[in-house]
Amino acid sequence: MKLKSIFIISGVLTLIMQIVPIVLATLIPSVKEFFIIDGFGESMLQNTEGLVVFDVFISVMGFMGAAIVVPIFGALRIKDLDAQRELSLLCGIMLVLVAMPDYIGILSNEPHAPIPIMILNFLIFSILFYGWKKGTN
Repeated sequence: MKLKSIFIISGVLTLIMQIVPIVLATLIPSVKEFFIIDGFGESMLQNTEGLVVFDVFISVMGFMGAAIVVPIFGALRIKDLDAQRELSLLCGIMLVLVAMPDYIGILSNEPHAPIPIMILNFLIFSILFYGWKKGTN
């Protein structure tokens, strides 16, 4: 598989997974409320300080998502196959590390991302690891 295709697919999926929910939560109050209730319980809606912390959390997650997506799409500009493969490895490792709290959470029966998101993330970093080993120009 071509590394260009791998970077485009993983970049788009990461964009959908990391940034779109944050934008929706920022723009649509009911989506934000759903995330708050799902993650922290309904009582959190009454906690003003907790809501401020959640807003900061949403902001951090949005910028973190952008910090992940930018290098993935930036890798499209690299022409050297070995450099592309190394970038594929590094982007894959970055996504594994970002997802690690979710995988630890599911193993220890603690809060974690929804299972479909965890599967999507697994798919994305698996594609990137495949690109590291077998990607072509």
